[in-house]
This record gives sequence, C-alpha cells and structure tokens, in this order.
Amino acid sequence: MPDARDAPDGGVQAMGMVIAILRLVVKRSLNNINLLVTTIIGLVVTVSLVAAVPLYSDAMIERLLQKRLQQPSQRPPGAVRIRHLEEKATPSTLDQFRRLDEFVLNNAEWIMGLPLKRPILRYFATDTHLLQGVAETEKVNPLASEAKYAYIAFQQGLERYIRIVEGQGLPPGPSPDDVVPVILSTTASEELHMYVGESYYYIGGDRFNPARVTLKVVGLWEPLEPNSDYWLYHPDVMYNTLFTTEEHLFQNILKIMPQAIHEYSWYMIFDHNALHSTNVDRVLGGLRYLETRVATMMPNTKVDLAPGDLLEEFARRAFLLKLLLFALSIPMLAVILYYIITSVGMVIDRQRSEIAVFKSRGMSTFQIIGLYLLEGVLIGGIALAIGPLIGIGIAQLIGQSYSFLLFAQRPPLPVMFSTQTLQYAALAAGLAVLAMLVPAVGAARYTIITYKQEVARSYRRPLWQRFFVDILLLAVAAYGYRTLQQQRSILNIAGEGEIVVDPLMLLVPSLFIFALALLFLRLFPLLTAGLARLGSLFGNAPVVLALRQIARMPLAYSPLVLLLTLTLALGAFAASAAHTMNRNFTERVLYEIPAGLILTEVWEYNETENYFIEPPFSAHEVPGVVALTRAKQFTARPNIGRGQQRDVQVLGVDRTTFANVAWWRSDFAPRPLGALMNALAIDESAAITTPAFLARYQLNIGDTVQLVFGNKIVDFRIVEVADYFPTLYPEKGDFFVANLDYLYDQTGLQPYDVWVKVDPNYRSHDIVEAMEKNGIRIVRIRDSRVQVNVGRLDPQRTGLFGVLSIGFIVAALLTVLGFFLYAFLSFQKRMLQMGILRAIGLSSAQLFVLLMLEQVFLIVLGIAAGTAFGLWTSSLFIPFLQVSADQYGTTPKFVVELAWGDVQRIYVIMGLMLAVGLLCMIVLLRRMKIYQAVKLGEQL
Repeated sequence: MPDARDAPDGGVQAMGMVIAILRLVVKRSLNNINLLVTTIIGLVVTVSLVAAVPLYSDAMIERLLQKRLQQPSQRPPGAVRIRHLEEKATPSTLDQFRRLDEFVLNNAEWIMGLPLKRPILRYFATDTHLLQGVAETEKVNPLASEAKYAYIAFQQGLERYIRIVEGQGLPPGPSPDDVVPVILSTTASEELHMYVGESYYYIGGDRFNPARVTLKVVGLWEPLEPNSDYWLYHPDVMYNTLFTTEEHLFQNILKIMPQAIHEYSWYMIFDHNALHSTNVDRVLGGLRYLETRVATMMPNTKVDLAPGDLLEEFARRAFLLKLLLFALSIPMLAVILYYIITSVGMVIDRQRSEIAVFKSRGMSTFQIIGLYLLEGVLIGGIALAIGPLIGIGIAQLIGQSYSFLLFAQRPPLPVMFSTQTLQYAALAAGLAVLAMLVPAVGAARYTIITYKQEVARSYRRPLWQRFFVDILLLAVAAYGYRTLQQQRSILNIAGEGEIVVDPLMLLVPSLFIFALALLFLRLFPLLTAGLARLGSLFGNAPVVLALRQIARMPLAYSPLVLLLTLTLALGAFAASAAHTMNRNFTERVLYEIPAGLILTEVWEYNETENYFIEPPFSAHEVPGVVALTRAKQFTARPNIGRGQQRDVQVLGVDRTTFANVAWWRSDFAPRPLGALMNALAIDESAAITTPAFLARYQLNIGDTVQLVFGNKIVDFRIVEVADYFPTLYPEKGDFFVANLDYLYDQTGLQPYDVWVKVDPNYRSHDIVEAMEKNGIRIVRIRDSRVQVNVGRLDPQRTGLFGVLSIGFIVAALLTVLGFFLYAFLSFQKRMLQMGILRAIGLSSAQLFVLLMLEQVFLIVLGIAAGTAFGLWTSSLFIPFLQVSADQYGTTPKFVVELAWGDVQRIYVIMGLMLAVGLLCMIVLLRRMKIYQAVKLGEQL
C-alpha cells in the first residue's frame, strides 16, 4: 500500500511539470514573437468581427427601441396592468384574491426584471348597482329615468392625488353603525345629484332577496393633475364612481354582497429607461411568465396595457438582424480562419525540425499538440481581452456605412456589452484556436526520420481534393441557384420598408465562389506546369527559374493563391451587390417620386360657376427651384369592344417642361424621353401607351383609342410606346401618357401636382415655405431626397453594407499580411537555394527578378481568377437580390451594376502590397552573404 506521504510529493511534481510546460510555451512564443504577431492579429480580428455583430445589432435595435418608447402615447411606455374581471359563471374567492394580491406585490418587479417607478397601484371595484336615498319613503323604480346607479371602488394612494373641495376625506378605521363613507368627484356629484352629508342605500344581490349597504357621502374631490400617470382610469370618466377605503370595501360591502365585485386591477409603471435591447428577451420572458402565473392563480385574469407586442417585434428584429449579419460574416470569417491556418502552417513548417526533435526525444503526439494548444489558449486569451474592445469600434464603423466602402458621419450608436456578446467572442476565439491546431496536428505526427522522408517526397494532394469537396460545394451551389430561380429573390421588403432576408440563400453566392476557387486550385498545378514549359521556350533565366519553382511545388503556393482568390472574388461580388442594391433602392424611390419634390396643392373653388381657380404658376418660382413642370394622374376605362374593361392609369404631362424635371432611365422605352415628349407635340390628342396594351387589343402606333373619364369619352391617338414610365406601375394595369392641357380641355380644370427639380444646395423645407408665402396652399409633400436618406438608415441595409465593407477590408489586410509572412519565411527557407544561385553566377538583380516574378505571377493569377469569379458570381446571383415590395413587385426593372471602380481600388491595394513586398525582398537580398547561405542553408 503506498505511503500517504507520497501524495504531496506527487502533487508538487505535477505542479512543477505544469510550470515547466508553461515556461516552455511562453519561451517558445517569445522566441517566435515576430511570426506569432501575424497569428495574434488573425485571432484578434476574428474575435473583433464576431463581437461586432451583436454589438451593432443590439446598438441599432436599442436606438430604434428608445425612439419608439419616447413616442407620445396615452399610457407610459412601461405601463403594465394585471386585471381580473369577474365572471358570474366562474366566480372567484377572496382566498384566490389574497394569494394573487400577495404574489403581485412581492414578485412582479423581479419577474419583469425592471425597477418600478412608483409603488403598484391597486384598484378594486364593484358592479354598478342601484342607489336609493335613505330619506326616500317610496321604493325606487330601477327602470325610471331618475334612478341612480353607481359602483364603489378603492384606489390605493388616492388621497395624494386629489383635493377635497367640500366635506372631508375618507376617515381611517371602521365607522359606526356599519355606514360606509364614500367620496365622489365633483363631476359625479353633478351627474348623480349626490351631495355631502346625504346617505344612500347601495342595493344589490338577488332580485328576490336583495341586500343593501348604507353609504354616506363625506366629501367631494377634484384631481390635482388629471393627466398624471397615476390614474388607471381618467378622472373624467368617473362620473358614477364612489370611492371608499379598502377596509370598508371588503368588510362592509363584499362581506354582505360577496357577488358584487367586478374588477381587481394592479397597475404598474416600470422604468422604461432600464429597458434595453440587451434585456428585451429577459423582460419579454418575465412578462409571459407573469401572464401564465396570474391566469393560473385566478381564472379570468389577464395582463394588458403591457408592451408585449412591441417587445416581441424588437426581439424578432434583433434576431433577424443578427442572423443576417452572421450569415454575411460567414464567408469573410472563413477567409480569416483560413488565413489563421495558413499563417500558423507557415510558422509550424519553419518549426518542423524542432517538432521532429521533440518527437524523437520522447514527446508523444498528444504532448506536442498540447504544447500548441496551450500556446493557442494563450493567444486566444489575448484576443478575447482585446477583440471585443476593437469590436466596439467596428460596430460603430458599421453604423456609419451607407454603401460598400463608403461611410457617412452619423451619431454614434449606443453600444453596450452583453453576456451574449462575450459568449460569441469566446466562441470565435475557441474556433480560431482550433483552426490553429489544424497544422499542428499534421506536424506532430513526424519524427526526425519521417520528417526527412516527407521533405524528400513531393507534396501530396490535400484532403479536400482527394474527397472532391470542391465538386460537392459546386453541386450545393447549383442546387441553391436552382432554388433561387424558383423563388426569384433573396430579399423582400416588409410592410414598413424593412428588408427581409433568407440567410441560407444569402450564402449560396459565397458557396459558389468557394467552389470555383477550390476548383481553380485543383487545376493550378496543370496551369503552372504548362506555363513553365512555355517559359522554357521563350523566357530568360529568371523567368524560367521562377516558373519552374512554382511548377515544381504548386501545392506550397496554393494556400496563398486561394486566400487571394477568395478575397478578390468575395470583394468583387460584395462591391457589385452593394452598388446594385443601392442603385436599385434609389431608382425605386425615383420611380415613385421622379423629381426632387412633388407637391399636391389645394385650389380655391368658385361654387357659383363651378370651377377651380388656378393660382399663378410663377408663384412656384422661388430660390432653390431649378425647373418646374405640371402633372396629374387620372383613372380611365378603355372604350373598346364589349364587356367591362380594366381601368388604365393616365398621366397628364406638360410636354414642354417635363423632360427638364423628371428622372428617366434609358431602358424604360425604345426612344429617349425627349423624343417621347416631341411625339406628344404631333397632335394634341397624342398619347403614349404600353406594348402590352397594343398587343391585348391588336392595335398599332397611329391608331385611335377612346378612354372614358367618368361619363366623358375622350379620343387619343397612339404615337409611341413605353414599358415603364415614372409614377406609373405596370402591376396596376396598362397606362397612358398624354398632354395635360388636352385632358383639361376634355374633362375640365382640376388641381395638378407640381414637380420640382431642386438645387442640391437648398433645403426642401425652405423651398416649400417660400412657395406658401407666395400664396400656394400645399397639402402634401413628397421628397425623393428624404426618402432615399430614410432608406439608408434601415438597420439591415446599413448592417449589410457595413459588414460587407469591414469584412472585405479585414480580409484584404490579412491577405497582404499573409503574403508578407510568406515572402519572409520563403526567403529564409530558400536561403541555401539563393546562395547556390548566387555562387553559380546569378547577380543580385537576377535573384530579385526571380523572386519578383514569383510574387507577380501569384498575385496576378490570384487577382485575375478572383476578379473573374467575383464578376461571374455577380452576373449570376445579383439579379436575385432584387427587392420585391408590396403590390408593385420589381418596378423598375433591376439593373446589375458591376463595381469596376471598387475593383480598381482593390487592384491598387494589391499593387501597393506587391511594391512593399518587393521592397522587403530587396533589403533581404542586400543583407544576404553567399558563404552564410551555403553554410547555414538547411538549418535555415
């Protein structure tokens, strides 16, 4: 049996071993700190980006929630009422009431998770019953018009919110002869003709066995503040309410008439300033629990006046916003994690000899993995400490975005940390640490012998190539594309303009890009081998050596090429998607409001002669107005054939000024807007209609058609066609565009809308105010600039553009960092090769050209492939990003805009990366000594 004294020695020994391992981990990390910095940056970026999503989502929802809570309403935003209405079929008991009363008073605050602004207001009331004066000798007819009916109520704290204007307040304690003292408002006194000092019988119970309680009016009151939050019911509606004390209500009235109770209510006002986006779920859960519990304790009890629907709406919006942003972040996070794997792999590749020595000296595979795991945990801890703080800045930057890589100056978001944010950050750090272990697991398997054997062998194909992961991803993307063809859209708009996104479908373009990039890597060795053979026929020594080096070890370059390809492809797609969506939204607004301002006016009407008096049009010419035109929409019915015809939209325009004001797009009609307006000048009855209208009624340009306006038939001559025309939606039916003056001649003068082209330097409010000073009576203002700006503030739109922008910037920076790391480690690893090449006669300039060509070839190849894949993905998938809204569907037609400007900016970034990398190589080449390279070659 082992001696118990050995246990402490064993514990000390184990502790010493742990300390030794930790010292080894810290020492190795410090010795490689220059290389580990790149890994630390990768982990910090991962944690920051993941933490930024809930930080932004919670902050944006917080802003919207507080704005909503501050809107004027009849009740305070934190008001909650628990209300029991008595049902005669299922009467409650006093024991049930007492248990519920105690439960609410003691538990409501902590259940809701919000502090109360004031004590809970308890309000109890009886049914309405007949009153009869004590002095009256004859029995009152309940059906007589002069019969008085009232109910008796208790309201806690009433004495602090009223002023006694006659008599006295309610006396405390029991009253003699069981007479119940009551007070009533002056309004109730006038309504019921009840006055101080009078006594009444309150008659209730069964008709054949009535019960009665004697009441005495002891005072009249008025509210100190009728609109105070204190009042559950407004004092103005208490015209038949008699207030008494709680003791008299229960001991004198309900004891004699137990069935008289009508209502038990507990009115609470919680501090809405303590309600935030981070605790909405907590409050909502408490509210639902409270509803269930009170209904169980006393049937027919409900929680109302509560902001439950509001909280559910914001909880849903917060969930969908986080889901959308995480879905958008996944591709870029995948690139970042791949960067971590690649950078750690390059560092570990430099340490393979050291790992093999550890293995040969007795360390097991799990011990080596544990060594790297401890190192990863150390780095992950640093990332977890720094990342969320950087995430605050990223969340603020996301909130400033209004398009891809474009940011505006906006008020800062109310960013707050939550437990959920830290959980997401910890999960991201753990995922990044696991990514760090991927190359370590592979390297830990080798001893010094097997490592030397592996170095001598050619590179094996990676696991994903052997299992055809690229083909599988391509098949999944093809299925997603097919599904999108059937759905026709990834995005939709809810009733209030909120974008609704299918996150899974949003991942399909990214899957397609990943599949193309992996498929490209499968073909990369063949491509480099072909170029190497071609270069050997026509190139000089540096060119041939560079191409042969890449062709000989293509898999060594694959990670960087994949990183660059993915970054460029995702960036090109994100830029094109953002530009297209931004343009589509703006053009939707401009189609609805095709001028800077559209003003609807009220004119004076001459009732004697039945006509409108048109104000002078020159009154609209005020500072800030660039151009004006008149327009008015009508509804008419085609007078063609038999049967009921569908109504058509008719837009009357002033052809001489319309083209100077209205927004137009070239694909709306076969001819430009100016030509269409000139066509209307051919004949006063000239009109433009849709090709669908001509086809439906087998008409041609030049034919005459009749439209019925009310009971007036008007002839039109068709002179042109247009598929779309601003303010006219094909989804509402066919449309006509005609001369406004001709329509007025035929149907009579009516107020028209004034379309205003606005100087960008002027505010719409100032322009409208100046027109009103000139006598123009404006009843409706539609401002296209305001609508566009309001749309840019949509949380999902802002988050979408922000995450795409930040994700691309981060991925691009990490790609640059990855290339720098590769250039440095590759140069050290190939020191022997460089020294031999220098020894056999290559100059420093030729070595520089050799390394430069390798870098240029890899960068150009990655940029070309990434750009091609990104633009191809854009052309395939961006049409599905068209937003479908309301009954107007997808008008105007969606136009895909490839972001060539942003792609050029990406090229500039990569060009700068190449320039800096080449500069570093020049410095390294100048410092290289031939004898050192040959002597230390393999050790380096």
